[in-house]
Amino acid sequence: MNVEYITTDGERGRYTDVSYFHQDRDGVGFFNGADLGFVQEDTFVTYAGPGHTGDVPAADEESMEDVMAELRAKEHTTDGMLIVGSGAHSPEESSENEMQDGSSIEKHRDQ
Repeated sequence: MNVEYITTDGERGRYTDVSYFHQDRDGVGFFNGADLGFVQEDTFVTYAGPGHTGDVPAADEESMEDVMAELRAKEHTTDGMLIVGSGAHSPEESSENEMQDGSSIEKHRDQ
């Protein structure tokens, strides 16, 4: 599915080929079918589904896989983003607060 987002700074963008995402008040984790993905902090989903709503210019569309490859090349972290497994967390959270089962965050799957 395509997932559109907006940051707290007002930046809008779209990721393609997202299998599902976890969102909480601090940001959102985007994942592929292998439960690999990344967290983008201070970002909130505005649309998730096929196609797009038209609010995001094509120039602001990125492949999730391309973003993950770039993060790997930069030692897994950059600009508040972090490659993760299925337990999405932000870099500031302690390991005690990580929720591996998703019980404290919404889980959205494309159905």
